[in-house]
Amino acid sequence: MADLERRQLKDRLDLSRKETVALKTSIENVQADVNTLMSQMRSEDDIVKNEEEHLATMGRTVERGLTPTNRLFDQRRDVAMAKSRYLATQSQTWTARRTLEDLQLQLYRSTEARRSGLIRELQDTSLTLERLQSQLKAVAEKFAVTGGARSALYVRSANEIDVMIFRKARDGAEQLQATADSDVLAGDVIEIDLRPARLLGATAAASEGRSPPMIAMPTRGQ
Repeated sequence: MADLERRQLKDRLDLSRKETVALKTSIENVQADVNTLMSQMRSEDDIVKNEEEHLATMGRTVERGLTPTNRLFDQRRDVAMAKSRYLATQSQTWTARRTLEDLQLQLYRSTEARRSGLIRELQDTSLTLERLQSQLKAVAEKFAVTGGARSALYVRSANEIDVMIFRKARDGAEQLQATADSDVLAGDVIEIDLRPARLLGATAAASEGRSPPMIAMPTRGQ
């Protein structure tokens, strides 16, 4: 499970890095386009100003009769074309700037989404770990009880376990102290008094003045 999670995390990180690299590359390219368009705008703005100055000068020469009128019309056309190129470049620059802002916003959102996703995964993992720890604790307690009982039955000395057999007889119930070699008959009731100190709950029972646990086990067909 840990290896699977590591592989999945590596795949997510690789995908995230690729997306980030792609966005940063696009941002750099668009930024370069914006810089080029800004430089072109400055050049075309200078051209428009020069054409307008030339038009003003030509207008004065036409008034003096030094320049034909048709030349003035041609100059006015040149000024209009220069302004048109400037406005077209300006529009392209604004479009490139909006694209750049969108890409920068997309990169920011991608980074924040990845950070939020990691925080959610961390929270989910913490909750899962807490749940697993609780389950492991419960299982450990069960094993402690089972292991303690088996140890008491098969390993502990006689002063830590007392097994009694209650057997029906003609004159009433017969009580027998059981040993490892005692026979168990059908209808017998076996009472096991466990006293191992390491059994879960035995210490608490002793501190409260309660008797150790008693287990009565009826047998069938044995």
